[in-house]
Amino acid sequence: RGLMTQIQAAGGPRDTATFNSVIGTCAKGGQWELALHLLDKMESEGVPANAATYTAAIAACDKGRQWQRALSLLDKMEAKEIAVTTKSYSATISACAHEQQWHWALILIQNMKRKGVAADELIYSSAISACARAQQWPWVLRLLHEMEAARVRGTAVAYCAGIVAYG
Repeated sequence: RGLMTQIQAAGGPRDTATFNSVIGTCAKGGQWELALHLLDKMESEGVPANAATYTAAIAACDKGRQWQRALSLLDKMEAKEIAVTTKSYSATISACAHEQQWHWALILIQNMKRKGVAADELIYSSAISACARAQQWPWVLRLLHEMEAARVRGTAVAYCAGIVAYG
């Protein structure tokens, strides 16, 4: 937890870019608790967080299997009027999908559509995979049709789930 202190002691800045870099490293290592601690530290020190900050923290929650915290961070982004990006949604949907929260993945996709945020192949693949693991075959097929209608290129995971659904 003294990493930011060490960076500052070495002459490094305590700015958004530095925090984003460290939180991104936490995400890669699945250190969700440290990522959230750093996000809180940014707020307490008055360092502004941005979409990249929150997306990295959400990705850390995904790796740490903390889907509820990922949802909470996405809500916090919206409450703070930070633009929620496709990457932010993708990381949150992935967190939900990894914990078989298929219904939340579907809700998030609907929220994206309502807000005009485009879904990409990773979002559809995560949601389709979550629905397939839960044997929600009608949703698998519906998402495949939505993906095709949106002209989003499918992945092998998405199409394999579709094949099983048609079974």
